[in-house]
Amino acid sequence: MNIRNNLLAGAAVIVPLVVTFFVLRFLFQTLDAILEPVLGWLLGRSFPGLGLVALLVLIYVAGIAARNVVGRWLTGLADRVLGRVPLAGTIYSATRRLVEAFGPRGAVAFQRAVVLEYPRPGLRTLGFVTGEVSGGDDGRTYVNVFIPTPPNPTSGVMVIVPTEDVRDVSISLEEAVQMVFSGGVITPGAAVW
Repeated sequence: MNIRNNLLAGAAVIVPLVVTFFVLRFLFQTLDAILEPVLGWLLGRSFPGLGLVALLVLIYVAGIAARNVVGRWLTGLADRVLGRVPLAGTIYSATRRLVEAFGPRGAVAFQRAVVLEYPRPGLRTLGFVTGEVSGGDDGRTYVNVFIPTPPNPTSGVMVIVPTEDVRDVSISLEEAVQMVFSGGVITPGAAVW
């Protein structure tokens, strides 16, 4: 049973890395294969590795476009069209939710990183405060805490905890998100738990 758990834990770390590598390599090679002959013909010279620069520019331009009215309309259109394609729709929507949850807009939803005892006393879990609830029956103040599940942090558990039962951690939100994404492999050295 321990061998199976170790294999699953290893796969949870390795598979996202391999998928990321192959997707980025595919995009890089595709752009490189398209641009190299065109620029070679226009400039009379080859520029190997131009696909990487083109990929970064493409991502940047897509970011600019997504932040204006036309870009939002195109993004909505892509959501509707791709959402109807059986396999592609599932992959697209899951990837989009993941990026949005931990992107610039999603990070705003996380107010701060905290540690709490969960799922039982004696175990500490890293979570993100997403809101505050006051005026419970007992007069105490509560916080909403999202506890992500590595390596897929778009899923998780939301718990409502008395404010005094959570402790702020001495790391930034970005460091906490990196820790969750890596399944604890990336751990800030100076963190106070």
